[in-house]
Amino acid sequence: MDERYFNFSLADTNKQLREVNELAAKKVVEFQDFSSKVERVVEYNEILLCTIAGLIAENERLKNALKLIESKSELPEKPVDLVPITELFEINLHAKKALK
Repeated sequence: MDERYFNFSLADTNKQLREVNELAAKKVVEFQDFSSKVERVVEYNEILLCTIAGLIAENERLKNALKLIESKSELPEKPVDLVPITELFEINLHAKKALK
């Protein structure tokens, strides 16, 4: 073999090792920063999922309340002036309960 391929100086080798170590240290810091950002995104997604679940539950509650109000609000087939005040009061009472 040609000897010029193995003619490394100790100073060159040490310099290359320092450069590799510096690059490795830089990459470790970059990875740690990236990992931290990923953890924050995961936490944020968990918060969003809980919020969405809460909104879905609230939406279902409101839909059920609306159905209850509609069912209790059906007026008889007579003029509104002839509906007893007690029936109107009961409709209002059910609406208030349903919206709690």
